[in-house]
Amino acid sequence: KDQQFESKYLQASESLQEAIKASPKEAIYYDELSDVYSVLAFQYDVVGRKDVSNQLAEAAIENSNYALILNPRHLNFYKTRARVFLVLAQSDKKYYTDAEHTLLSAIELSPNDAKLYYNLGLVQKEMGKLKEAQESLEKTVYLKPNYLKARSELAYLYAETKQPEKSLGQFDFIINHLAVNDPEYLNMRKNVEATASGILNDN
Repeated sequence: KDQQFESKYLQASESLQEAIKASPKEAIYYDELSDVYSVLAFQYDVVGRKDVSNQLAEAAIENSNYALILNPRHLNFYKTRARVFLVLAQSDKKYYTDAEHTLLSAIELSPNDAKLYYNLGLVQKEMGKLKEAQESLEKTVYLKPNYLKARSELAYLYAETKQPEKSLGQFDFIINHLAVNDPEYLNMRKNVEATASGILNDN
């Protein structure tokens, strides 16, 4: 399966290289190629081919750079770039910083895009920037109150940072409005409530 997966992406990269030769100023081709290269970089890293992985990572970033040089106002190119860095970060966490910067640039272009703030919050959480992650996720649910994944992440983050009342508030909203009486979220709420009781009893 891995070989088939790799073969599919290698074929895609070859097709895109041919497309670029035919239309060297078409930004979308560089954008798509950066995405393909990032996945290949990850695949080669998994099988221990770090040398090839590093070359592909550099190629992914170079193609993303060029796509944005050709069209610096295309929001989807920033979304692809963020995804590229997130894929590369699976092999090297330094790329989370690049993903954060890219998402912040995307937010400048589209300041009311809840999904951008959601992804920014996830990245910041991975970086250990919990205060910033909380602010980003709070902004997400402000922009899109019915965003189930964002509220769930925020509830977990509140619990993780010892803010049980806020965590329970998020779970209550989810249980009452988004995933009504879903056993999964009811159990999560019970766990937070039990932990909160333990903290209060310890004090």
